[in-house]
Amino acid sequence: MGIIGGCSSPRTETAQNLAYKYRDDATGLRPSVSVYHPSVDSSWIRLVLDRSDLLYKTEAVGADFRALIEIEYRLLNQVNGVLVDSGTLKFRDYKSGVDGGKLLFEWGLLRPTAEGAGGEYTLDMVVRDPQRGSEAKVAARLDGADAQNRQYFRLRDVSGQTWIETPWVRPRAAYTLECGRCPDRLFVRYFGTEYPLATPPFASNESGSFDFSGDSVGLVRLSDTLTFDRPGLYHFQVDSAGLSGFTAFALGPDYPRLSLRTELAPPLRYLTTKKEYETLAQSGNPDSIKREVDRFWLKIGGSPERARTLIEAFYRRVEEANERFTSYTPGWRTDRGILYVVYGPPDEVLDLGDRERWYYGNRQSALSYAFEFVRVENPFTDQDYSLVRLADHRYGWQQAIAGWRSGKVYGSADIKREQDARDAQLRIQRQSPGFWY
Repeated sequence: MGIIGGCSSPRTETAQNLAYKYRDDATGLRPSVSVYHPSVDSSWIRLVLDRSDLLYKTEAVGADFRALIEIEYRLLNQVNGVLVDSGTLKFRDYKSGVDGGKLLFEWGLLRPTAEGAGGEYTLDMVVRDPQRGSEAKVAARLDGADAQNRQYFRLRDVSGQTWIETPWVRPRAAYTLECGRCPDRLFVRYFGTEYPLATPPFASNESGSFDFSGDSVGLVRLSDTLTFDRPGLYHFQVDSAGLSGFTAFALGPDYPRLSLRTELAPPLRYLTTKKEYETLAQSGNPDSIKREVDRFWLKIGGSPERARTLIEAFYRRVEEANERFTSYTPGWRTDRGILYVVYGPPDEVLDLGDRERWYYGNRQSALSYAFEFVRVENPFTDQDYSLVRLADHRYGWQQAIAGWRSGKVYGSADIKREQDARDAQLRIQRQSPGFWY
């Protein structure tokens, strides 16, 4: 694997469609990125790709199959937009006997610390597969100003060899915590609360202010081996009087996957009446919960075969929402998660910096399925987005719930049909002559 450095000229960025990030059936490159600051003026960047997204080619019979990857990056001051670093990295990957898997690319950057340079940066990247002719853009925020924020921490497995890409931890597994600017002793604040479920997109969401005091506070050392036996959030801090720190999420034994029967009932709150859900929730043990869940799906599916199709699609979306939208609560419980589970992946996603905008179907249709999410500053995560709820979303939500309850895996294709029908109806109305009586 080789690396070649180079320079690139500044480019003007515009909002692009990032729907591929939320679609498993998307083609092309789907990069993800994470950041660690080992010191006040340096950053370590990790970019992850799926091997299945790359084209492997051979130049001669019997020669190895090889993929080429190019990463063009620009580091910009977030305050004034000044370009402070740029370059191009080139990698090769040779296909082994096992297809698939992940490719990890890591490299270091220096961040200016002189007065006026600022401590917050945007890292814009273009990832290319020149053999397939595909590319994808990805960006990361580098916050070096707050010496106690989560980017100064990284979690490793007990061997110390793996930088955990996500902050999800498993019960009874062992981890170590690394910190670029920490004393040996850290505070750890534990939150065991189950946070409120997202409300439908037309309903008010009055969850109240968040209580950051937590359920308990303890002390750990960086040299300690860490285990997370209780479900909840573990927030590690240099200064317990502030909010900044690193959070580990203990959200289930196989999170983001659902592996317990007791995990099957809660997501059904999106599709059930209050009375139906009370029947599910009052089930006394995992076996009875599973029976009630199966009874619900069989009732709306009408047959075991259809019920299995609905179950597979619904819980796949729940797990995908966990993987994509986890914040301070499981991904399916969040504002983006509720729409993803009920409507499916959006057709268009615009990343607008502090906002994210989703479109389903035809954005020019009179029947609009456009949703705006505002990023919320949260010491636990940078994945907390709040939906701008509108009364106009009631009709679409009712259509979606009715679709599921009629035995249909509701999604974008259904929305497009509804939009076409509504637009056709409006065209007929506009063409009809008016009468005065």
